[in-house]
Amino acid sequence: MANQIAITVEEAAKAAGVGRTTIFMELRSGRLKGRKIGRRTVVSIEDLNAWLTSLPTRPVDDQPVKAQHLSREAQYGRAR
Repeated sequence: MANQIAITVEEAAKAAGVGRTTIFMELRSGRLKGRKIGRRTVVSIEDLNAWLTSLPTRPVDDQPVKAQHLSREAQYGRAR
C-alpha cells in the first residue's frame, strides 16, 4: 500500500482488521465511501482512514478480561 491511493474491499478489510462483510455493510450504509471501477469496488486510503477515525473509541481498561467458562449444565440446562 506504499503508493496506492485506493485499495480493494478485501485489502481495506485486511488493513482495518475487519471482515469483507463489515466493509460492504459500511459502504451500503454510506458511512464509508467507495468507488466503482467496472465491477470492482475500491476504497480510497483517505476515506478508509476517515471512516476509522469516525468510529467511537473504546477506553482501555487496566484489568485483563477474564474468560467465563460455563458448565454444560449452565449453558444448556440440566443434563439429560
